[in-house]
Amino acid sequence: MLERVREQWLASAGLALALLALVLSAIPAGARPTARVLALRHAIAAGGVVRAADVVAVPIAASDRTPSMLEALGDLAGRRTAVGLAGGDFLPRGALRSDGQAALLRRGERALALEFAPAAVPDVRLLRAGRRVDVVVVGRGGPRIAARSLELLAPASERSGSIVVTLRAPTAVALALATTQDGQGLRLLLHGAAP
Repeated sequence: MLERVREQWLASAGLALALLALVLSAIPAGARPTARVLALRHAIAAGGVVRAADVVAVPIAASDRTPSMLEALGDLAGRRTAVGLAGGDFLPRGALRSDGQAALLRRGERALALEFAPAAVPDVRLLRAGRRVDVVVVGRGGPRIAARSLELLAPASERSGSIVVTLRAPTAVALALATTQDGQGLRLLLHGAAP
């Protein structure tokens, strides 16, 4: 008799579990709990700066969220990536370097701010940190390349009708560009390969 009750109980429990699974599978996917995490809009090379415009909040199943996934950029905006990330990648906390993890400038380098007329630079949206540029000086003798393949340390900014860029340059090049005589026009040429 006890064996028969046990068999009936097991059969009932199996039926109840099957019905529960059927009911749960009928629930629309949108009704499942979701979380919003940050994903990259575009690729960012290792050492690139992550800004609020570089990320978008995307919904994922709450059960797929891991503790390292960022839900809001907050204080982490402006930090550099420790590794290269592809467009569409989730932004994990560990992919961003802490401020003291790597020096912005290496030995023998200087950060140099240069001011350009708006017509002397490409579209400022293209002038992001990590991009490479050449600086051309236009003088009485015609144009000449004053510096090749300098790295932008920060995105270009617009100030009082001019465009300001901050470049990483060897000391001698930084000094030469910093002492460019007034009246000589500067132009910025952007390299084709984006980081």
